[in-house]
Amino acid sequence: MRPVLSPSLRFARSRSSALGLGVLVALALVAGPSAAAPAAVPDLIEPARTGQRAATDAAVVIGVEDYAYLPDVPYARGDAQAFDDFVRYTRGIPDDRVTLLPDARAYEIERAVKDAGGRVGPGGRVWVYFAGHGAMEPNGSRRLLLGGDAATDPEAFARFAVSVDDVRAWATSGGGEAVLVVDACYNGGGRTGEGVLTGGRRIAVPEYALTATKQAAEWAATGPKELSAPLPAVEHGAFTYFAVGALRGWADGEVDGKRDGNVTGEEANRYVVRALRTVQAQGQTPQLASSDASKLVLAKGVKEVGPSAEALKALRDAAGGPTASVAATSVSGSGAGNASGGSSGGDMAADIAALKRAKAMVAAREAKLVDLSAAKASEGAAAWRELSGVLSDGSAAEKALVEKYVATWSAAKVWVDDAEGRTERAVAVAEVATAKAWLAKSGKGAGGSDWTSPTLGTMKWIPAGTFTMGSPSSESGRSDDEVQHKVTLTKGFWLMEHEVTQGEWEAVMGSNPSGFSSCGPTCPVEKVSWNDAVEFAKRVSARDGVAYRLPTESEWEYAARGGQSSVYAGSNEATSVGWISDNSGSQTHAVCGKARNGYGLCDMTGNVWEWTSDRYGAYPTGSVSDPAGASAGSYRVYRGGGWYYSAQDARVALRFRNDPASRRGYLGFRLARTSP
Repeated sequence: MRPVLSPSLRFARSRSSALGLGVLVALALVAGPSAAAPAAVPDLIEPARTGQRAATDAAVVIGVEDYAYLPDVPYARGDAQAFDDFVRYTRGIPDDRVTLLPDARAYEIERAVKDAGGRVGPGGRVWVYFAGHGAMEPNGSRRLLLGGDAATDPEAFARFAVSVDDVRAWATSGGGEAVLVVDACYNGGGRTGEGVLTGGRRIAVPEYALTATKQAAEWAATGPKELSAPLPAVEHGAFTYFAVGALRGWADGEVDGKRDGNVTGEEANRYVVRALRTVQAQGQTPQLASSDASKLVLAKGVKEVGPSAEALKALRDAAGGPTASVAATSVSGSGAGNASGGSSGGDMAADIAALKRAKAMVAAREAKLVDLSAAKASEGAAAWRELSGVLSDGSAAEKALVEKYVATWSAAKVWVDDAEGRTERAVAVAEVATAKAWLAKSGKGAGGSDWTSPTLGTMKWIPAGTFTMGSPSSESGRSDDEVQHKVTLTKGFWLMEHEVTQGEWEAVMGSNPSGFSSCGPTCPVEKVSWNDAVEFAKRVSARDGVAYRLPTESEWEYAARGGQSSVYAGSNEATSVGWISDNSGSQTHAVCGKARNGYGLCDMTGNVWEWTSDRYGAYPTGSVSDPAGASAGSYRVYRGGGWYYSAQDARVALRFRNDPASRRGYLGFRLARTSP
């Protein structure tokens, strides 16, 4: 349910698509009753305009108030609006370098911060502000910021979240500075397995250490095992209200009593600590980690004077007195059962009973699927024994029968119909690999026609040719790094018709890293890094006796275009050729479930993103032949969009990049083979 916002929460402004700092502020998770603020307390509605200009900075401002499956976060949009006003009018960052993301999903946050970090070089600063829910990874290893579509399952947190560590790395990737200001309750999903995100109580996070480098600082609203609080009287989170105020000038002179028109990190943190103690008395202590907080200048040219001590005490009284100490096991005011505030004991008992019934149904369904899958696999094995008993000379007729077997049993599946509808599961028939090997044993293929890999199935022949790589300036969603240029591929190559599946990965590597492992062996493998993909290519090359590799970025785009001029791989309508956020149901799907492109390739649009061999870098100028990516750089390119991303991100020209060690629930790959 979307809460009703006051007119002061002005999130309807038109904002441009630029990017930002390293300030991450995930805000209060509970709200008390509304109260009128004392007249002497500023309301932050009007921006503090200084006339300053920070032309080399950029900012990403995120406010996630409306969560699809979790309790909403009161005041998050208003907090983001206040910080947006700071970066634009007080700090002076140009409008075209600021991105405001209301109710953003994790992938939108990732994309914006990466773009910000990439465009801000030495001498500039990237500001990233986050208001919303925080959580810990199930193993307690990383603090996470949750997107608006975050799931309630702790195991799924990472798929719908970005980590603070990643944000820091993305924000500084171009050589600029970053300031991470983190005001988050990292509840739920931690080592306790409890929390506001999973039911019952809010659990403060385990001990963690703030980190700072010469390039990045972090400002946290609380210490470990503390919870941040709202300030209903001013319709803001308490930390954000005073932090933004501090940056408007309220903290100027906090250290030495001398106002000079500038606010340092040390001044800002000291002011916020003092103000929170006045209005809350206890339970929340902001922390700043910086290589030198006294020299970290956050705002210049500020003149605004903050509320007096008497006004702060009145603000505390308007909220009903000092906020009680927030212990690690205190009961959440917002509850876990709904977004509007708590459940009665009877309601909780009913919820628990319903949960038990649902779990029993899931267990029964899973048991039935296991039994049906075993029976189907046995049926496939028996069919191969019967067929293989009549094979002898490898004639065209025999090959046709074996190809029919492969096509039939590669698509084997079972299903269960119950009160929740139909649940389907693909079945891995081990003999399919044996049949593929039989088809391939007579030769290793010749250029000009498709070839069947013993392990990877059909590989489509992609002919040599020339094409225009990149996108025209008129294409919606176009990024600056998609500059059009002519590329000639002088040799044809083979490319897998589909993404590497979980079954193919497990057959070679002996394990399955996929977050969607229940999707089945014909679904794409994911949560594999670039390094993992390269290792897989080495192992399957030794297994099949041919050299496999990741395609280059130019090979990938050339193959995805399929000799066509469409925006997506085979169509101008993304959902007809791929699984994206609009139609995926927030999960991967069995490969080749959508229409193919002109070269007969499946899922070049959507399902999972696909690693390429190239390092990320600017495109070459002019016409080139057989480009192999940048000669230096730490990031590797991946392409094609995925189940979690929008149609705009599935365009064949769009380029994304990440650390080669990164494993994500939307990252997979397919292999190529060079013509002999």
